[in-house]
Amino acid sequence: MHETPTDKSGIKITTIHRWSRHIPVCDTPVEDDLRQTFYLQGEWRRLEAPRCTLDPERRFGGPLTAKVVRPDLGQIFELNLDAKEYFSWPWPPDLTNEAFRALILKMPARLGNFPTDPTYRTETTDTGERKEMFGYLAKHLITTTKWGLHEGVQDGWYIDLEPQFYPILYQPQWIAGELRYSGTGFPVQEVQTSKSPNLGRSWRKMENRSEMEVTIEKGTYDQALFEVPPDFKLLDYNPVKFGRE
Repeated sequence: MHETPTDKSGIKITTIHRWSRHIPVCDTPVEDDLRQTFYLQGEWRRLEAPRCTLDPERRFGGPLTAKVVRPDLGQIFELNLDAKEYFSWPWPPDLTNEAFRALILKMPARLGNFPTDPTYRTETTDTGERKEMFGYLAKHLITTTKWGLHEGVQDGWYIDLEPQFYPILYQPQWIAGELRYSGTGFPVQEVQTSKSPNLGRSWRKMENRSEMEVTIEKGTYDQALFEVPPDFKLLDYNPVKFGRE
């Protein structure tokens, strides 16, 4: 039996990502930014983010969307907040459903395949620095990673966020790579830099930098955040078309 968590304390996690990439064949760096807002109240979840596009200079320049998980209704809703349209599919999702599997396959993969490389090496150093952030004790860690001719550094502050508050929509065992917080803790500030050879020009390197800042708030949120607005139009269920035009 599912509860209605309207009077329960929830959590709001806002994440801002910024990326910059310098490719030797380009004269100027390529930059992207992404803002995501996650709400959780009891079993209800909502994730807001702009839709991805095929434009390499504006990868996240599409309309704002929201995915809402309502186990009590047995539904997931995906809302196009700009077009006032939505579709839904059953919860929990059927992993044998071809449309759902296609949606998973279109999700961006993390750099999670490199540990299978025999040259992969990673080392995490605890600087010993500590400070309070959002009511949690944060630790400053630096992780260096090398695989072949590639090298990367993660420098950030991490907290031990309760697992039930992780800003994910699906169970981590369903989608590989969605949950990456078990090693260092949950990142609230993080800078990642990486360098790798440019194919065909091994003496020149591609450089990447990403920054992430997280804000955590706890409170009770309006039930309307977890509902479909009455003026939204219901579309035929086709997540691949709806989410990735």
